[in-house]
Amino acid sequence: MPGSEPPINIVVVDDFKDGRDLMAALLRREGFKVKEAETGEEALALAEEQPALMVLDVNLPDIDGFEVCRRIKKEPRTAGISVLQISAAFRKSGDRVRGLEGGADAYLALPVEREELVATVRALLRIRRAERESAGLRAVMHLANAAAHKINNPLAVVIGQLHFLAKDPAVPPARLAAIQDAAERIREIVQQMLRVTRLELVESRPHVPQMLDLDRSTARDDRHS
Repeated sequence: MPGSEPPINIVVVDDFKDGRDLMAALLRREGFKVKEAETGEEALALAEEQPALMVLDVNLPDIDGFEVCRRIKKEPRTAGISVLQISAAFRKSGDRVRGLEGGADAYLALPVEREELVATVRALLRIRRAERESAGLRAVMHLANAAAHKINNPLAVVIGQLHFLAKDPAVPPARLAAIQDAAERIREIVQQMLRVTRLELVESRPHVPQMLDLDRSTARDDRHS
């Protein structure tokens, strides 16, 4: 459908084919794009494609799911993948603790109701989306902060020049007023940007109107007209 979002990529890892096929079919019916793996090595290879989420069985024939999860979360390239660990054999509280402490984002003991599985998958994806949006917001705030500080330096020069221009009788008051207004608008924008990034302008920074006395410059112009 034009304009619709692309399907979310999920990897289902389980050496038990019937269970893997059933889970993959369920997730496909929910609109997800699903790839399957039956070994830890295959799971690690598919992790390089950076799916949004991996449903990862613990009991695998080569590398156990605990170790697969640890490796995924250790690598910066794949650490953002949400991992839902599952197991029909490792069902004790200690197993869940081991999985979660190893980096899994959630842990379900099998068998599990399909509604709970789908709800858990969707909850993990919501968390992942929120984390990405938060990271994007932090990046924007960082850029705004850097830009505001870079603007401050030339703005200080402009304000300083206004101070000297105000003493020059050859400069028309209307032109000084226009420059003052522009400088004031820039100063306000800088302040807003710094407020967004939870910073404040240095209180000692001069305010444009304090540095430019248009009434005095106007009177001087009148005397020389």
